[in-house]
Amino acid sequence: MKPSREPSNKGIPGSLTDQKPNTQPFSVARLLSWILIGLLATQCVVVFVLLCDRNGFEMSRWPLGLAVVLAAGSTLHALSLALPWQNVALASFIIGSISIAVHWLITVFGTQPMPATSPFWPVPLVWLTAVLSARGAARLALARWRTSPSYGLWLTALIVLLVTLFAFGSQYVEKTSEHPMTGKGAFATQWLGAIPGIALLKVAATCVIALLLATPSLINKRPVEQAVDRQPMIIYLLLNAMFGLAALCQGASLAAGIIAVFNCLLLPLAVLPQVKQHCSNSSP
Repeated sequence: MKPSREPSNKGIPGSLTDQKPNTQPFSVARLLSWILIGLLATQCVVVFVLLCDRNGFEMSRWPLGLAVVLAAGSTLHALSLALPWQNVALASFIIGSISIAVHWLITVFGTQPMPATSPFWPVPLVWLTAVLSARGAARLALARWRTSPSYGLWLTALIVLLVTLFAFGSQYVEKTSEHPMTGKGAFATQWLGAIPGIALLKVAATCVIALLLATPSLINKRPVEQAVDRQPMIIYLLLNAMFGLAALCQGASLAAGIIAVFNCLLLPLAVLPQVKQHCSNSSP
């Protein structure tokens, strides 16, 4: 008579007996993600140094453009660590299309027409960076309350708030009269900048629409346990720090203080131990 064997789930991916430590394995893709973030940090320093010399910044077009490309690339690559590339491409297409449509509406129906020579290509890249990095930062910030019934609403509200703050801060590094997210701005020197409140409300409304349409493609449909990535949070904090320093450099101390407060609230969440989450079809 053969001895009976108890069924075991050991070795089956996703089973309770096959739980891995709350750490992420080394991979070339993850190493590339940190390299891109490092390059972005270096470029942010270059932009800030040039900002301190207004004339030098006005004469140099490539540093800010390279920072935009690195920010978008770092954000998309960080998202691809948690989602298949087809999902990342679809979400990027949706967010980029909405940003282009809104930009066109502002150009055509805005009270202050934008200059014809203003560059168009940064618009979708800036919006991709703002929405996706803010989403990653918000998911990490609210990870401990993921089981709450109102988690989805809190997540959406926090993403919209962070994107609006991103638009508010980025005006201090915008060198033309056309802001990629609001259509206004350019070297703001007022106490709260040159972007009026109505423009920030438009940013918030655009963000809500983008999230409603892009969220289905941003859901991880693989029912596996995984830790929430820190990379989007670090990208968001890095760019926000550059915005705050740029505001301070231009004498907008109140705006710099507002940005610094939000960074200080988010920074501990970027260095605390990661929280492992169960990703399913209903998890945004």
